[in-house]
This record gives sequence, structure tokens and C-alpha cells, in this order.
Amino acid sequence: YRLDLVIKDVQSGNIGVVNSRLQVPRYDDDKLETSSLILADGNKLQHVPSKQIGTGQFVLGSTKVVPRLEADFTTADRLGIYMQVYNLTSDDKSHKSSATFQYTVKRGKDQIMQFKETSEEMKQRGDQVTIERLLPLATLSPGKYSLEVNATDTLSGQTISRTAEFTVRAPQETKSAANAAPGR
Repeated sequence: YRLDLVIKDVQSGNIGVVNSRLQVPRYDDDKLETSSLILADGNKLQHVPSKQIGTGQFVLGSTKVVPRLEADFTTADRLGIYMQVYNLTSDDKSHKSSATFQYTVKRGKDQIMQFKETSEEMKQRGDQVTIERLLPLATLSPGKYSLEVNATDTLSGQTISRTAEFTVRAPQETKSAANAAPGR
């Protein structure tokens, strides 16, 4: 695929063109795969009305996912985690998949927190599970971190891992009118 982007400055009339090649990965139907791990604005990771499913900017399925492109958060924020896991093996009798998901937050090589959940607790559709989680960042001190998500298909024994880096900063202080006035 190719993306051709044309931009016009309405004031000057100048036009710019950017061409970019888009490589779409090939997915093997028998191999456990995932989408990209998206770190999102936790305040904007929300379900949309049924009329808006699959439509609009940042809407993936039934969820609006606004990515934080710079992966910059504050301790007052919630980190939105969004990822789809594909090609899970279904049980012959129940026709449901069985998977575990482990989330690990690291600062450098030090593990800061870890938690797990199973596909039973999550949104499942056939051989696919969608991860939609909010992680409060209040307990993290400012610094650079990584989030690793490991997905294990317990029926096939396959495991896949995705990692994303993010930064946590102290929240900006807001000045009240009294504190902002000179001489105080």
C-alpha cells in the first residue's frame, strides 16, 4: 500500500505532498498474533454508542482509543492499554479460547508491578481477545518505564509478547489567581 498525503496552507495557498509506503504484516492463521500495543489516553479509552461502532476517528470496534503518540503521562493520569490478540485456539466442546495475559511494568531492568488476567475475564470474540485496561499511574515516580504484555494461549502453548515505552512526569501545578498575583 501507499499513502499519499496532500497538505494545503489555506493562507498562502502553498501545497505540500508526502508519499509513504505502508507495509501491512502477513498473519499466519495458525500462529498466535497481536495488533500493535497502543498506549492511550486513559480518560479517552471509552465505549461508543452502538450507532458509532467501527466509525469515526480513533474508533476500533466498539471502543474509542486515543493514542498518546509521545507516550507521555503524569502521575495523575491513567494509562490506557489496548491490544487485540488473534488466532487463539478454541476448545472443541465449549468453542471458547483459553488464554492468560501478564502485564509487567519495568523501570530499566527493575520490575515495578505485575498483574495477570485470563480470557474468561475479558472481551472474547471467537479466536480473538481484545485487551482494554486502565492502569493508574499514581504509585509510579517520575521516570521512563516499559510495559510488557505477554499473551499465552493455554490450549496451544503459544506465547507472544509486545512491549511499549512510556514516560511518567509529575503533574503540572496549576496556579490559582491569588498565587499568580505579583508580590504574593
